[in-house]
Amino acid sequence: MPAAGAPQEPKKVPPLLRADAGSGRRSLVWALVAAVLILGGTCGAAFAAVTEAHNNAQKSRTAFESSSDEIASTLQLAVQHEDDLSLSGAAYLAGNPDGSNAQFLQWSDSIRALERYPELHDYGNAVFVPAEALAAFAEQAQADPWASLTSTGKFQVDPPGDRAYYCLGTVGRVRSAQTGAPVGQDFCAGGRGPALLEARDTGGSSYAPFTVGADPALGVATPYYRGGFVPPTLEGRRAAFLGWFSMTTVPKLILDRALQGHPDTAVTFQYGTGPSAVLFSSGTAPQGSQSARIDLKNGWTVLTTGPVLGGGVAADGNALALLLGGILLSLMLGVLVLVLGTSRARALRLVQERTAELRGAQAQLVDSARQAGMAEIATNVLHNVGNVLNSVNVSANLAVQKVKGSKSVGLGRAVALMREHPDDLADFLTTDARGKALPHYLEELAKTLAIEQASVAEELLRLTDGVDHIKKIVSAQQSLAGLSGVAEPVNVGELVEDALRMAGVLGNDTVVVARDFPADSMLWLDRHRILLVLLNIIGNAMHAMKRNAERPRQLSIRAEVADGKAVRIMVSDTGEGIPAENLTRIFAHGFTTHVDGHGFGLHSSALAAQEMGGTLDVHSDGPGAGATFTLEVPLENGPVTA
Repeated sequence: MPAAGAPQEPKKVPPLLRADAGSGRRSLVWALVAAVLILGGTCGAAFAAVTEAHNNAQKSRTAFESSSDEIASTLQLAVQHEDDLSLSGAAYLAGNPDGSNAQFLQWSDSIRALERYPELHDYGNAVFVPAEALAAFAEQAQADPWASLTSTGKFQVDPPGDRAYYCLGTVGRVRSAQTGAPVGQDFCAGGRGPALLEARDTGGSSYAPFTVGADPALGVATPYYRGGFVPPTLEGRRAAFLGWFSMTTVPKLILDRALQGHPDTAVTFQYGTGPSAVLFSSGTAPQGSQSARIDLKNGWTVLTTGPVLGGGVAADGNALALLLGGILLSLMLGVLVLVLGTSRARALRLVQERTAELRGAQAQLVDSARQAGMAEIATNVLHNVGNVLNSVNVSANLAVQKVKGSKSVGLGRAVALMREHPDDLADFLTTDARGKALPHYLEELAKTLAIEQASVAEELLRLTDGVDHIKKIVSAQQSLAGLSGVAEPVNVGELVEDALRMAGVLGNDTVVVARDFPADSMLWLDRHRILLVLLNIIGNAMHAMKRNAERPRQLSIRAEVADGKAVRIMVSDTGEGIPAENLTRIFAHGFTTHVDGHGFGLHSSALAAQEMGGTLDVHSDGPGAGATFTLEVPLENGPVTA
């Protein structure tokens, strides 16, 4: 026994116990690494999915608002065109109150109304006929009927009956004689009388719904007066009243035209002023759609309904796929790290056990063999782990991103194959044919995962660029979200850049843009209308340069302040040019030389310029010489002062 007070030797821990303790610690470390990888990847995938869903919801809402504005603009333009026809017809009738039906048809041929307005069913003149004047009116109608008389060839009021007054047609034109009204139809019968008399007394138009054949139709009656203007007093209007220029339209044709290019969208067109109240609808929208109401400020209201993403991950297929793909990749990478890490520990433990068994017989030989065996196994394992970890380290950084169609399923098969040999992994890797092929398989799989990583990184880079670009258009439209017709301080250079961006010119390597703006370009302008004009003429220029084969595609934009009273913006292109015979027609409604054109972009731009008190002109030296559009708008308050 040791003497009292003598220090005791520390107990020696057997090598296998120390190895087991070290192996346990290493296994715990690898488990923690795998857990951190899985948790981090899951959190990253969740964050990316929420961001994707939010961005998609914003894009969906912006697209719906843009679609609603486009539909409302188309309908507003249709109403304006019909108002133009009403004013033109009323002006003709005021100047020819006693004209014959043949003269009216000759005037009708000159304006080509039925060709220009597909939704127009009929139009003509109606007058107020007191009961005592009915006989004289009937005699005149039989002598010069504007539509079919009865089978007897006589004039007959429809519906028949004795009334204090009648509203009867004198001249007119009908698209289809089969669905036209008879000569004696009383337009004031059937409840329309109060609205027509209200229009006569106020000078405004009357709107009334009815049916033409099987289609809902809209009747519009515009009063006109002696002298061609509306008297200021009620007594004056009644005394000078001559009749109504009336027309019938089929709104469904207008609504269907407005909905072209807008699938899964419904629109309701409603008018409500005074005694006139009409409503027409077209299109269908899926359940859960959102609506947007736009007041056209002329009695008409447009209600559009269409699908809009709500911003939730579960409702967004792309965001949900991003979340599930990120979680799946995180789990697979965590399992791979854990299996490879613990496999190395098991291999070392096997080497230590074999060395301990041989140590009693030939200590030095066993020690040498142990070192050689450990070195060989360590070299093989580290080589294989190194090949795989090259892709794992890179893939870990992308664990939070979207993964589709990954080839990592083969990794699970390799792990399952190694799990079948937990106790003889070293022998399996060196003797079994499948084990020998496994390191090469893992090496090839690592290469495939690296290729996938590069592909995903490239895709995400494009996604990042796209998100940055969307932020810029929304910012531009939001900054343009003010009311039309309101003057505000506008930087002309920034306004032109916004127009170039929204028209898709910026970033187009095939087009060279030349800019020339004044140094101090802050001016009081109607931002919304000027942007509308710029978008149309820039888009027209881009379309004109599509066919440039050898000529360079160059877009030149110059802005200047003329005499301190107006701003002049000139947009020149090197496109196909404009023939001389088209220079006087290019701003007419419906005129276009493009196969896919609609013919109202430049027309609406010219109207917008007129509404601002300015002008929109075009110059071209002919085909192949390009064109220059010049917008000149008076300044509201002069340049903006500091």
